[in-house]
Amino acid sequence: MNKSLTLFKRRQAGYTLVEIVVVLTVIAVLAAVIGNTTLSGAQSYTASQEVISLNDRLRLAVERLVRESRIVQYNVSAYSITDMSPTRFAFTKADSNQVVFELQGADLLLSYATPAVTNPLLKNVSQFQISYLANDGVTTATGNTDIAFVEFNVAINAGSGVYEQFARSALRVKP
Repeated sequence: MNKSLTLFKRRQAGYTLVEIVVVLTVIAVLAAVIGNTTLSGAQSYTASQEVISLNDRLRLAVERLVRESRIVQYNVSAYSITDMSPTRFAFTKADSNQVVFELQGADLLLSYATPAVTNPLLKNVSQFQISYLANDGVTTATGNTDIAFVEFNVAINAGSGVYEQFARSALRVKP
């Protein structure tokens, strides 16, 4: 009896090697699952922040195009527009400053004559399309005498896709 009591006490004294290996394996599996989930969440957060930043830059650039184009100078019977091409818009503002929007390479540029400065509005531009419309908003304007609206369509490429922004500007400085 004394011998069986000693065996019983010895078993209660610690864990076996098999038990320790099983516990360590379970902990390793749990750590891998939790780590993978955390890493995946962090990567998703970073990707979504990049998309938000791209969309913000795109929206701000298009808003700037619209804001600047609304104040084209009007002289007696026509707007002071010197270039109405699909990728370049050059005009004189109501304050007599000359402004140019154009796509050079993959950069959308905004240039002023006074002071003479050219700034990139947006980089990595994959598409920049300008449309000029008459008073009805549908018919293409034939020149600076019948133009009433300017439409801007800008797209940028990012690793995860193409992001596009569209806006229409009504020219307002007409008497």
